[in-house]
Amino acid sequence: MNKEKQKEIKGFLGWLESQLKIIPDVKGDKGIEVLTGKSQIKNYLGDYQKGEEYIPFEDFWKILEKNKTKIQANINSREFYENIKSEYEKSLSKLLPLMKEKLRKTDWLIDQIVYKLYGLTEEEIKIVEGKTDRCL
Repeated sequence: MNKEKQKEIKGFLGWLESQLKIIPDVKGDKGIEVLTGKSQIKNYLGDYQKGEEYIPFEDFWKILEKNKTKIQANINSREFYENIKSEYEKSLSKLLPLMKEKLRKTDWLIDQIVYKLYGLTEEEIKIVEGKTDRCL
């Protein structure tokens, strides 16, 4: 799952760099490394472990607009905007389900550890999870 996530993020960011046509800086840095807000761009998905949500597209776009002097592409073009937005949303639509699945598996594992720590029986686990027909 992590490999899928990394592949998608790397693919999107590589595509984004090619579309933006970023001007290298005097230090020799290239691509997204040159941009102000590069950390936010790279972490557009957010970090669920830190409680960070993904960056809404409008905020993502504002970061790109702040860097317009470093970008050769015409960011004022509606077509360019729509293209970036479409690819951004496609990327998130691939990544968000992966994150939800990872959270689901992590939650399940935590539950199993807690059940083990408390020495719960199968019947008690069913009660805790609400999977019993028994009324209390």
